[in-house]
Amino acid sequence: MRMPLSTKIRPMIGAFGTNRFMLQPQDRSALSKSAITTSKCSLPFRQEQQLGLSHLVTKIVAFTLRERRIYWRDLPCNPNGSNMEAKMKYVTSKDGTKLAYDVTGSGPPLICITGASCFRNFPPILKVVKVLSKHFTVYNYDRRGRGDSSDTAPYSISKEVDDLEVLIDACGGKALLYGHSSGAVLALEAALRLDEKIDQVIVYDPPYVHTKSDRAKYQALAAEVMKQLSQKNNKRAMKTFLSGIGMPKFFVLFLPLFPGWREMHTLAPTLAYDIELTKDFPPLNRFKEIKIPTLVLVGSKSPESVRAVGEEIAKAIPAAAFEIIAGQDHLVNAKVLLPKFTRFFGTSKA
Repeated sequence: MRMPLSTKIRPMIGAFGTNRFMLQPQDRSALSKSAITTSKCSLPFRQEQQLGLSHLVTKIVAFTLRERRIYWRDLPCNPNGSNMEAKMKYVTSKDGTKLAYDVTGSGPPLICITGASCFRNFPPILKVVKVLSKHFTVYNYDRRGRGDSSDTAPYSISKEVDDLEVLIDACGGKALLYGHSSGAVLALEAALRLDEKIDQVIVYDPPYVHTKSDRAKYQALAAEVMKQLSQKNNKRAMKTFLSGIGMPKFFVLFLPLFPGWREMHTLAPTLAYDIELTKDFPPLNRFKEIKIPTLVLVGSKSPESVRAVGEEIAKAIPAAAFEIIAGQDHLVNAKVLLPKFTRFFGTSKA
């Protein structure tokens, strides 16, 4: 039995001034009795993604306790997270950072840009790649500081755009971009600078700050996370971050049982990068300069603030379209996305 627990979680105000969620007694019972399958992952990283995050964590717990073997067997990877369908390659960015990537599928080159706390061999990411590879040659890479990629301090958004440029060059000099969550922000930054190398862009749920109140709360959370990172306490930093954006303490407690926890907490230093990307309002005046055809997607079940930001961005970009995908939250199903990709990118197969 599947229980949409994300629709039964009630908000409350907690630490860092962000919304937390409490399971109602009937929901706790449902969680213990139900079998919930894990789907799309990109861990949301701000209070705007709280509904999607709670939904994801509910699935994580069920996955850990009940469906671990089935889930791993269904994915194109082994239990250690290694992609068995693609051979890892490297490109070197302008500052010397080595970027690991895989290439799968056939069709126009499409670079997938993941959000916070994700890496290219994270099983749910591989599941997305598998779906998109039916129509595209998918370039699935580790953003700097993640997975098999290296890192070079200091961080800047410009360096991440440089990373995308060398990946596009590896594609043959032209590519399509898809960015999810903080990856959507990065895709828009690339569209501003690399317009001659990018054909089209699709972004989903770009999570910029929406109000002054959001920004103040986010700054407080960011300061606490950065303090813990400076003390080299990656596990605590990740847990603080997840708690601060709405993950209940009960689920934070269970995270070490999740097969991806070891990789997840080692990615904690890159939270600073995602915070840098999303700490302020969307730069709408700059987005007016984007010349590339852009499709801005949001989920109908994504928080209202995310939907509002997405619509603002689409209105600012001259050649942009905006669509709300019915029935989807921040953790959008790749099978639902695929027909929208093929239609917008013009790759529908008869």
